[in-house]
Formats: sequence, C-alpha cells, structure tokens
Amino acid sequence: MKKQIKLIITDFDGTIADENNQISAKTRETFEKLKRHGIKIIIATGRMFPSAEIMAKRLDLDTPIVAYQGATIQFSGEDKPIFANYLDKNCAREIVKYLKGKNIHTQLYINDEIIVENDNDIVKAYAQKMELGYKVVKNIEEEDLSVLPKILAINMNPKIVSNLQKEAQNILKDKVCITLSTPYFCEFTNPKAHKGEALKFLANYYNIPLEQTMAFGDQNNDITMIQNAGIGVAVENASDNLKKVCDYVTKSIKEDGVAYAIEKFVDFGVKNATL
Repeated sequence: MKKQIKLIITDFDGTIADENNQISAKTRETFEKLKRHGIKIIIATGRMFPSAEIMAKRLDLDTPIVAYQGATIQFSGEDKPIFANYLDKNCAREIVKYLKGKNIHTQLYINDEIIVENDNDIVKAYAQKMELGYKVVKNIEEEDLSVLPKILAINMNPKIVSNLQKEAQNILKDKVCITLSTPYFCEFTNPKAHKGEALKFLANYYNIPLEQTMAFGDQNNDITMIQNAGIGVAVENASDNLKKVCDYVTKSIKEDGVAYAIEKFVDFGVKNATL
C-alpha cells in the first residue's frame, strides 16, 4: 500500500548522484514535489560536512545534513552539529597506528578538513570529487584526535579493502564501527555513528514515527538506515548485502530509481501500489 511518508532520507553518491556529482532532472523534480507536500528530505552521506553542504544547497534543502557516515548531523550554515558521535581519542590513535602499519592510504577529518601524510593521486582524486582542498602533515599521529568523526582507508583493490575490514573488526571488536562505503573505501567511526542512528535521531527531532520514514541507499554503509526506515529501498545498482535487507529494490540510479520508488510508494493522493 502507499503510505503517508513525512521524512525521506537518502544516500548521495551512487543513489541520487552519479560519478560526476550530477543529479538528474527527474530526481530534482520529484524532490520539489516532496517539498511542496511538506515532506522532509535528508541527505545522509559518508562525505564530510562541507562537501555534503555544497550538494544540499544545489538541491535547495533546508534540512539537517547527515555527514561522516552519521557521525554528525548539522544544518547548512551552522558552525556546530546538533548531533555528534566522535571516535574515542585512544581508539582513533589505535586505528591510525594500525593503518600506518598496513601501509594503506589513510585520511583523517579534523575541523572539516581532510588531513593526510601522503600527497598522492588518491587524495587528489578524492578532494576533487568532494570539491574541497586537503592538508598534508608530517605525522597524522601527532594531530588532535579528540574531535574526529571518522577515519577513511582507501585502496583501489577491493579484495584488500574487504580483508582490511574483516581483520580490523576482529582486532578492534566493538570499539569501532567499520563499514565499506564503496568497494575501495573502508570507514572507521564511533560504534553509534551510523546512518541508522542518524535516522532515529532525526525522526525524533521532527516528531515523526519511523513508520512514516523512507530511506534510499546503494552500499553496505546504508544497511542500518534501510533497516530502520518505514520503507527501506535499495537502488538496482546496490550491493547484494543491501538488497538482502531492503523492503524493495527500485530501478538503478541511471533510471532514476529513487524518483520511481517515491512515486510508487509515497501517498500523494493517488491509487495504491504494493511492495
């Protein structure tokens, strides 16, 4: 059945935005329709806040932005988040040492700035996609790790990244949440810093029952968000793990899957559809 949805939360990259940060005209039109009906639209992304803020402004959204995999929730133009779950300082230092020992590219995010030791092609490409700069330091272990939303490890070999996640989780146990946001990105956050927790916070913030929320995603880092939403939707190009837990698999990003599912399941006063 179509449902009365009051809040829609969506991943960005691979879900509504392509590899060039472009959002289709159909998706934009659908979002405008949602706004006219008073339905909240939230971007939930692994991106750092300044990059996500750029994208939210392009969509003319005035809602809070879920950034760093859910570690922070912050309004555009504001200096401080309304919600934050940072990495424990000692745990962050342990992660940094571990990743340096594995000789894998590591990025820290401190005061909304990308911090790296090595000025290489990986960080150059990443910063270009984020439309932001970055800072190179001599030793990232000497940086202030007290307010750190996430640590990102990158390698272009998916097998290395997958093995890294499994090994790190075995070593660090429940001290950290480790997720793959792409086959090349292994992300480390506070155990409570994930998109599912962010959705629950926002539903409570707006006094909206979770049953009246809808979530969209494409990767494993979207699993908790998809599971907590009233309707959890994976785009066709999503990971197999996400498809296993979602309520519905919509069309791919190239086929405007998010817009298609919204028209199919959100009650705009037209006839019913079924899952």
